[in-house]
Amino acid sequence: MKLTLATVLNTTVVLGMCVSFLTLLLNRIKWYEKLPVRIILAACIAVMFRFLMPLEFPFTISVYISEIWPHIYLFFRRPVCMIFDTSVFLYQILLVLWILISLLLLLRLFWENVCLKRRISLLPDQNDLPVISLLHELNQQYNHSRNIRIAVSSDKNLPPYITGIRHPAIVLPDIEWNYQDLSFIFEHELIHFYRYHLHIKIACEIISILYFWNPFVYILKKEIFKLLEIVTDSIVTTGMSDEKKIAYAESMLNISRIQYLSSKSGIFFASHHESGLRQRIQILLCNKKHKKKSFICLFSIFILTMFLLNFGFVFESVYLPPGIESTTININSQNKVLVNIYNLYEELKKSLSLCA
Repeated sequence: MKLTLATVLNTTVVLGMCVSFLTLLLNRIKWYEKLPVRIILAACIAVMFRFLMPLEFPFTISVYISEIWPHIYLFFRRPVCMIFDTSVFLYQILLVLWILISLLLLLRLFWENVCLKRRISLLPDQNDLPVISLLHELNQQYNHSRNIRIAVSSDKNLPPYITGIRHPAIVLPDIEWNYQDLSFIFEHELIHFYRYHLHIKIACEIISILYFWNPFVYILKKEIFKLLEIVTDSIVTTGMSDEKKIAYAESMLNISRIQYLSSKSGIFFASHHESGLRQRIQILLCNKKHKKKSFICLFSIFILTMFLLNFGFVFESVYLPPGIESTTININSQNKVLVNIYNLYEELKKSLSLCA
């Protein structure tokens, strides 16, 4: 396996096509009626994690292109300056900047998480016994359940959310809650935790930092976060009556009225984006449960084709160094006959030497 300029460019182009297709798909409610949300989420996560491996494998087939690709290739390989009598190319400078900026952004993300953990550790615990009992009751439904803390924030403009992988905590604003809303909130956040949604979110944040220069990564990250909420809504409301689903949607609307800033380490019950919340409610209240197998097959075939194209082939430039024409022969339709005659001459020469 090796990392080359061609593999990075190929991965960016092919996965950019996948992200564009998925974005168009996810902006239409009718596709959620035809495709299972979990399959769409799995495809988006697979595309996101493919960005981590822009590598050329031993089985990868090189496809050489002589039209547009060489110009792109030569643009990145043009010399920019000289350092200690050594030419420094544009792609080398961009690679160094890529690494340095990624490291700075990763350090900033790490520091933000440290500060968040420190703030949450200073928050007081929830002392209301009915609230603690409700969370304990819902938490016991999961195998290998973890001890999850309930922290109370004095900021009443902050909606409830869960954070922390090793030491999970649900943060609630210090306001009056009714039993039904708390039940929905706890169920929602527990599913996020036990389905490893926090791990997925942090991984997406890291990948978006490593590819800070690629707008397709940010678009895909946004869609994955939205799909995590839709999948969680679907799990929570499984088996609910229509009246209970409407109550769940009303609970999301009530909490969404609280204005807040998003966190990179927490997952919120209600989306602060109006369009995203509207889409979640529309999907939630959609009565169509049977998905069309033909659309599932077509969608799966498309994703698999794009991955096979990306893993199995790499488009490379036909690059000829300057001055190569003076030391080589260009075979074309005019001199092809001469080359064939020369080959016959060499074969006859070998035959005569064997006879002698």
